Amino acid sequence: MNKAAKSIIARVASFFVIAALSQSAAAASVTYEKTCPEGTEVSLPLNKWFDEVQKPRGIVLVIHGITQNAASLGPLSNILASDGFLVYGIDLRGHGWWHYDNDRKVKGYNCDFKQSVNDVNQFLPLLKDENPDLPIFMIGES
Repeated sequence: MNKAAKSIIARVASFFVIAALSQSAAAASVTYEKTCPEGTEVSLPLNKWFDEVQKPRGIVLVIHGITQNAASLGPLSNILASDGFLVYGIDLRGHGWWHYDNDRKVKGYNCDFKQSVNDVNQFLPLLKDENPDLPIFMIGES
């Protein structure tokens, strides 16, 4: 197992302890974008966390649980970003941006797990094309 994978596993395992001890565990250099350019490029609601100082050592795509949204994984995403990872969070169809920032007529307002999988499959190649030398990890909750 490579160093980046070990770091991800260690971070996930300690997330709840760290979150309980500190609401602001991330360094001041972590930037959060509720709407990032990569999401605009693929017409998907994507959040992004990154450290402006560190060179990225990997990418993490976080996927929220039922009744949540991408920002609900903010504490974990801040920690990972402060550790040098580019972190993206996607709102699943029927959640977050899809549900609360649209009206009922917009496709995506209701839950659609099959289309949510298609959204992830659409976004991953873009990440790989733009960052061919970085490993990509996915973390799902729920």
